[in-house]
Amino acid sequence: MIIQKQNLVLNTERLKVLRVIGERVAQVVVESEVPIDAIKIDKIEAQLGPFEDHVFKNKVVKQGTIHKQIFYVDSD
Repeated sequence: MIIQKQNLVLNTERLKVLRVIGERVAQVVVESEVPIDAIKIDKIEAQLGPFEDHVFKNKVVKQGTIHKQIFYVDSD
């Protein structure tokens, strides 16, 4: 299933665990921000890197890396 929220498109997938905790719930945690000197952003291409699934009490966490390429118009 694909979920679009704000300017993010999220893909969800079904995991097999011993107990169903929730379905179609997504959360994105951003850990870093990088300032750029740009007039505008042309496009952003993102790919998912290797990821792991962690099952905790009352939640499942998918941890991984997102590789982004940001194309922008420079002020020069």
